[in-house]
Amino acid sequence: CFVAKVDDIWLWNRSFFHVNFDNIVKEILTNAVRDLSKIVRPFNIVCRECVMGNHVRNSFRSKHNSAENKMDLIHTDLCGPTQTRSYYGERYFILSVDDYSRMMWVAFLKDKLEVFEKFKIFKAKVENESGLKIKCLRLDRGGEFTSDRFYEYCKENGIKR
Repeated sequence: CFVAKVDDIWLWNRSFFHVNFDNIVKEILTNAVRDLSKIVRPFNIVCRECVMGNHVRNSFRSKHNSAENKMDLIHTDLCGPTQTRSYYGERYFILSVDDYSRMMWVAFLKDKLEVFEKFKIFKAKVENESGLKIKCLRLDRGGEFTSDRFYEYCKENGIKR
């Protein structure tokens, strides 16, 4: 494109991947591209690709949060093993998200067997910091959260699963 010195605005439009014409003019004015010839912005004509590229997808229907208050519903999942170990050798992590505030917490684990202990630490921390109790825990029914000890702990603390 730089060698051709073609004045065809549409060729430049395609060469710059259908960027806005105002941006092409700005490139000319700032001399950002060598030998880019002066062009005049077309006002009434638009190429099909530019129109399609500027279409905005309708957003998904926004559903209100399931939770009405902080700590009403916590989503939790265990991720891993990762290929790369952390500085301290962890290959797993638990991600917990408060449904109401979208606050996220991460706990790193070396082994899946640490899930129950890490959850107890997490529960104590967030309840102490917020002054609120965890009411419901939403899990993906993965094996890491199905132990009898975990089930009993939730039952004793009034956490619905």
